[in-house]
Amino acid sequence: MAHTKVQVRLVGEDGNAFSIMARVSKALKRSGQPEAAKEYLARAVEGDYDHLLQVTLEYADDESAEGVEVVTPFVPATTKEHRFTVLDKIVVADPCYIDTDDAPEDMGRLGIVFDDCAGEWIAEAVIGDEGGWGERVSILRATRLGDCAFTSAWEHVGEDNGVDSGQMFIGCVSSFPLDYEKLLERYKGPDGQWDNELKFFDFAKGVVSGTGLGDGSYPVYVRRNTRGNPVAIEVRFLEDNDDDETEDEGEEDDEG
Repeated sequence: MAHTKVQVRLVGEDGNAFSIMARVSKALKRSGQPEAAKEYLARAVEGDYDHLLQVTLEYADDESAEGVEVVTPFVPATTKEHRFTVLDKIVVADPCYIDTDDAPEDMGRLGIVFDDCAGEWIAEAVIGDEGGWGERVSILRATRLGDCAFTSAWEHVGEDNGVDSGQMFIGCVSSFPLDYEKLLERYKGPDGQWDNELKFFDFAKGVVSGTGLGDGSYPVYVRRNTRGNPVAIEVRFLEDNDDDETEDEGEEDDEG
């Protein structure tokens, strides 16, 4: 469909996929192109995040740049880690969902809970340069220490995990309820100012990290040992998961 490109601020704004689609779609509608907006949304969700960016640049120019600024592909830069102890269960959730305002029985609804996780765990955050968006966390991973040989491939855990605060917590369920006000204090530097460079830190009986490109929903994966217990949990904020899905489909075809 023929359409006229619209001006949308892309670089320096929330880079979450849903946020990008919402801004571009709204701009197209405001320019009197509702059918183009509908077409854009349909095409944008046909592939991965890189596909979304390519389609977006067919419908919009970045109004904050001279010409079109193409986002630099993610390149891993550093990996940071922290250790924590789990008494029984692990919860993966936006920390603002599991604070003192929430009831324990709601934890499974507000995040993802894994049983049979007792032991020592090490959490890692892979942080890389996202070009105009600066350094972002691409993967948050927790791995159980000790005799934990994997006996399964990474498996996607049901629905993606949603966040509204741009953060993700992985840690022992006994950390509930989190003191969210105390958590926010961790972002303040020695001068009392907000530290925008802090993207990963230990908190309560777990860790908190930034969520790659802000608010939205992110896939959570798990690997298990011979007893079926979780030994590795991973949240993928920027990774392309097509290879895993293709591999799973191939295994299903072989079984058929």
